[in-house]
Amino acid sequence: MAILGEIRKKTWLIFVVIGIAMLAFVAGDLFGENSKIKQLFTGDPNQVGSINGESISISEYYSQQEAVQNMLQQQGQNATGNQLAQQTWSSLVSQRILKQHAEKLGLKVSDDEFWGYVAQNFGMKSPAEAQQQINQLEEAAASDPNMMQNYKGWLQTAEQIKLEILSQKYLSYVMAGSAVTSKEADLQQTYNGSNATIDYAFVDYKTLAKKLNVKISDEEILAYENKFPKRFEAQGLVKIAYAYFPAKASTADDAVALANIKKYLGQQIRHDEVNNVTDTIEAFGSTKNDSIYVSLNSDQPFISNYFSKEELAKANLTPEILNFFNTAQVGQVGGPYKVGDSYQLYKLSKSKEQKDSVSSKTVYQIANIVKRIEPSKATTDKAFSDARTFVQNVTNKSLAEFKATAKKSNFVNGSSETIERFAPFIAQELPADQTDKILAWAFDKKVKAGTTNLFTSENGDYIVVFLTSRFDKGLANPSVVREFIEPILLQEKITKLVDEKIGTGGINAFMKEFGGTKATAMVNFSNSNIQEIGMEPRVVGAAFGVKPNTSSKAIAGNAGVFYITPKTQNIPTGQKGDMLLENLNRQIKGRISQTLLPSLIQAADIKDNRDRVIK
Repeated sequence: MAILGEIRKKTWLIFVVIGIAMLAFVAGDLFGENSKIKQLFTGDPNQVGSINGESISISEYYSQQEAVQNMLQQQGQNATGNQLAQQTWSSLVSQRILKQHAEKLGLKVSDDEFWGYVAQNFGMKSPAEAQQQINQLEEAAASDPNMMQNYKGWLQTAEQIKLEILSQKYLSYVMAGSAVTSKEADLQQTYNGSNATIDYAFVDYKTLAKKLNVKISDEEILAYENKFPKRFEAQGLVKIAYAYFPAKASTADDAVALANIKKYLGQQIRHDEVNNVTDTIEAFGSTKNDSIYVSLNSDQPFISNYFSKEELAKANLTPEILNFFNTAQVGQVGGPYKVGDSYQLYKLSKSKEQKDSVSSKTVYQIANIVKRIEPSKATTDKAFSDARTFVQNVTNKSLAEFKATAKKSNFVNGSSETIERFAPFIAQELPADQTDKILAWAFDKKVKAGTTNLFTSENGDYIVVFLTSRFDKGLANPSVVREFIEPILLQEKITKLVDEKIGTGGINAFMKEFGGTKATAMVNFSNSNIQEIGMEPRVVGAAFGVKPNTSSKAIAGNAGVFYITPKTQNIPTGQKGDMLLENLNRQIKGRISQTLLPSLIQAADIKDNRDRVIK
């Protein structure tokens, strides 16, 4: 059926203890794997999580995971288990939240909207034709198991389509209720024309923190977190350190690969000692059957397509290879060329004329021998030996000793802070295929902080991991969020101390006490920029709020603590913003489309229990 092919191609478009114990005992399920008493303390094992109180079952999760995996495969992408888990969860959260908010508004998807969408996006002439083909698929599925599989796939796609339509309708309703009024446009025009001249002095926070001896305690950070619990709620985090031993081809391995591919430029005599057979391999340039030659001798298959030189020029080829194609004759061999982790030979194999109704052009078939530069046994053995020796040296040692040992031996090493259980990767330099195993190990309650473990990648690389610390769900540990919260609290604390110390002394007292230098600047209310300093909205706001020729109190700026004295304030009156109205509305709709979903997710009550259900 035509619609099945279109759907396959375009799926990516869619996008009280006693009471419980007694009841469980009566049911004979007091201590079973799915017992009510166990669910009370550990959660229902059949639920992956919930969104605003609505449960997400494990079957729903795996169904969505299958859909995401199929979509990625159709796009030619491979994902690790954690990458798939993150995409699946993000998709479920987004869809469920949008659906909930749409349904609150009473929005629904009608049959006409649904079939119209299917017809438009999957190449059907009409909604009736799309509906007819799906009816035929349903009838065929009743008697054919293979068609039943297709029908189940369609049902998944249908749900995605309904969610997509519902999301579009919800967004359009929000957009319709969001508009800039003419009064607001007039006000913006006034802001655009409002300028002020100020004298200012500032001292950066680092200098002030040192002078005032200001420090932020863990208790202060925790108190700040308690003000914004949703913002700092963590799903469970680990800190790890690692040393990486890549089994990467050495310089000697590179030389061997180069020597091996050069052999194809001339005739070779090969002797098979097992079968006692000697073969003569003709040179690449001499063979008459390039497809068989490439199939027998290359690490990549022969491509039979023909290309024009214009098409070759647009391909992602090195300048040396392109230069060869521009000057080569049919039968000529170029190379070897180093391309990534391989050496390659190119041959202009054949040519032919390709004609159309207007003109003709010469197209060429390219034969390509690829030999990967692979690590030798000596190289891989050294990587393993280094990794094993390192593990022996750092077992039961401290984090500082782990890092010092890796640094002393010049091994690739690093650390990753605040990693979630289903993070898609740990560090850019590490093989992604071991992320799932490393994090499963790091989050295992039996593994204690200070433990090391050795992991081997699919490519034969070795990773030694040190578990620094592990944090349970709830408000993030102060050490995890210090880098985000400390600057905020430092700004508040320092500004308050400066203000108390200077009192009513103003800008001159500030400069005398803390060494700030006075400067003059012209500022505009709309852009908040101070030349040579940067964006300072609080400072610029004060430039229009403090009386002229009067010193401000301490202002917590972005770059440091400021004191200002406005010299002039020019605020125009009677401004009309008619010319701005269309552009302002476009801007606000753009911001809504970008920030609506993240805002809804931030405000939602999301419980993620994947770590208890998915091992």
